[in-house]
Amino acid sequence: LLDPDNPLILIQHLQCAAFELPFQEGDSFGSLDPSDINSFLEVLEAQSVLIKKGNRFFWTSQDYPSGAVSLRSTATRSISLQSNSAEEQKKIGELDFASSLWMVHPGAIYLHEGDPYLVKSLDLDQNIAELEPTTLPYYTESVKNQTINIIQDLNHAENSAFEIHYSEIEVNTQITGYKKIDWSTHEILSLESLEMPTTVLRTFGFWFVLKNDLVNKMRQEKMWFSDPNDYGPNWEKQRNLARMRDQYRCSLCGIAENTKPHHIHHKIPFRLFSDPNIANDLNNLVTLCPNCHRLVEMKVKIRSAISGLNYALYHLSPLVVMCDENDLGSFADPSSDFANKQPVILIYDAIPAGIGLTKTLYQQYQSLLINASELINQCECEAGCPSCVGPISEAGVGGKKETTYLLSLLLKGDQT
Repeated sequence: LLDPDNPLILIQHLQCAAFELPFQEGDSFGSLDPSDINSFLEVLEAQSVLIKKGNRFFWTSQDYPSGAVSLRSTATRSISLQSNSAEEQKKIGELDFASSLWMVHPGAIYLHEGDPYLVKSLDLDQNIAELEPTTLPYYTESVKNQTINIIQDLNHAENSAFEIHYSEIEVNTQITGYKKIDWSTHEILSLESLEMPTTVLRTFGFWFVLKNDLVNKMRQEKMWFSDPNDYGPNWEKQRNLARMRDQYRCSLCGIAENTKPHHIHHKIPFRLFSDPNIANDLNNLVTLCPNCHRLVEMKVKIRSAISGLNYALYHLSPLVVMCDENDLGSFADPSSDFANKQPVILIYDAIPAGIGLTKTLYQQYQSLLINASELINQCECEAGCPSCVGPISEAGVGGKKETTYLLSLLLKGDQT
């Protein structure tokens, strides 16, 4: 399902229509008024795509405009995927620019018709990605950093538990690294750094803002794991003792400290302790370099209520609007800059200018919450799994209980 009034889609449809039959001033198109259509026609005239004679707009080229219309993407810039092997060199496909940054970055494993390829290089000046067939025993998953800006709030509602908004937004995304993950065990083998350009997506999204009363209720029930850690008064002392004990070297890779001190990691997550002194016992601390620390944190990260609900809503949303999962994006932040430092869960159209997916989700958010609650409650796992709130950590903290409690508060608030 898509919105034919998306300006990037509409401008291509108008060109195809003008090729078939000249537009006349006052003509309508789809559900749009003639005045709206005329503005687009004037833009195409200014670009010399159409020519106006009298009160009619004519197609100027002998080429078929439909030949330039992609059925997969509204993006105009694409990356050519070139496969190089000992036997032959050939083009195996294309990707839009934004997708290429996370799918075919250097070092990525890219699947084409079920066959894995290792990306050797990505030339963004020549718009070419060089790949080669591979039998490596791992796949890759990109790590991204996102910031969200609200351009215009188009609709909103609220109750005692949360606010919900539908807005025009800007999503700034940068791929900062990627994980190598074992095909068989799904163990994270390593975390590699990347420096990729930031992409800016102007689109639409719907988002929940959790109110303070709801968050405080979860804190009282010890169901809220999204506050910053207070490591207690003995933290600096224990931290320095651990570094000294480990001879100021990373306990995993052995690299020595340089200008900055290494990180100190809790083997059993700090949040699982009620007493900071016990959590900060030297036997529970280990010295890690920043790269190894990120890797270990990914393995033992506690899935909170907000991350669990974000996971469930993101994976259920395509079923509501009948789209591919990659047509949507998600964002969760326990202290969001654009919501006065309140917790936010946001689902957005991953297509420039949007295609109406999140507008439908905004209108059907109640059924989405109900479906999420049913999915999680009916799942047979104990702490969490990829079918409900996401995979659990090695510490066995999957966030299912916390997410279930959050959903009960949201549904209760929606009845008030």
